[in-house]
Amino acid sequence: MVVCLLSLWRGFWGTAWTLFQSLWYFAVIGTVLAHLVKRFLPVSRWSGGLVAGDVRSVAVATVAGAALPLCACGVIPFLVTFLRIGAPLAVVMAFTAASPLMDPYDFLITAGVLGTRWAIVKTLSALAMGLLVGLVTLARNRRGQWLNEIKVRVAESHAIDDGPRMLKWLIPLNELWYSAKFLLLAIALGALVHTVVPARIVVGLLGGRHWYSIPLGSLLGIATYGISSVPFVKIVLGMGMSPGAGMAFLIAGHATSVGLLATLRALVKRRIFLFYLASTVAISLIFGFGFQMA
Repeated sequence: MVVCLLSLWRGFWGTAWTLFQSLWYFAVIGTVLAHLVKRFLPVSRWSGGLVAGDVRSVAVATVAGAALPLCACGVIPFLVTFLRIGAPLAVVMAFTAASPLMDPYDFLITAGVLGTRWAIVKTLSALAMGLLVGLVTLARNRRGQWLNEIKVRVAESHAIDDGPRMLKWLIPLNELWYSAKFLLLAIALGALVHTVVPARIVVGLLGGRHWYSIPLGSLLGIATYGISSVPFVKIVLGMGMSPGAGMAFLIAGHATSVGLLATLRALVKRRIFLFYLASTVAISLIFGFGFQMA
């Protein structure tokens, strides 16, 4: 018994260390890039195009959400700003839907660990998610539906705190640590699964020969609440998880982080919240099946 536990312990730390060695520099590069983008692309440069409430404004919000380096918590001050400037619900939802699925840090991690093709497809899913949620909301609003769905309007708010005016050229250690906590947790999860879960279970549930592997991957992604899951996917892909199930897992997981869902639920009423969840499942399945067949 003791020998078995020691073997599992060594296996866990060996796998975790291997993953950490292949990921740490992407975390540093991604955090520095995110810091520089936030410094040089303030909200005032692009927020003016978001107040029109038309198809163009939804598209701008979607691209901005996918391009800006925001975690689920980082989206919150931007959403408050949108409310302060009177942005319509369609714009708020488009930005909210696209933002958690892709950013420069996530692109680097995904490309470095899983490959550029994975990162590009996940970027396309972010754009598709933002456009779907934003345009459907816009269409409903133009028909006189889904009006007054925002629970709280902020009249005046210091939503974005630019902080000190002096540019900090060194690595922002607080931001690096914030990202590293989720990355380390994901590495631990991946190493734990690799150590204690028999490969035959992963192959049986998420293998490419089963029709239900991709829907199951989507549901598992939602159940894990969007922890940075690229290391986990790398592990289970090696254990037999199909690429389509892995893509569905990534999309559904990142779109449903605890912080984002809590913020969204506090911001909008139930039917918009449920529509967001349904859109997440739909996009994860579409891109999961498409990635599997490509």
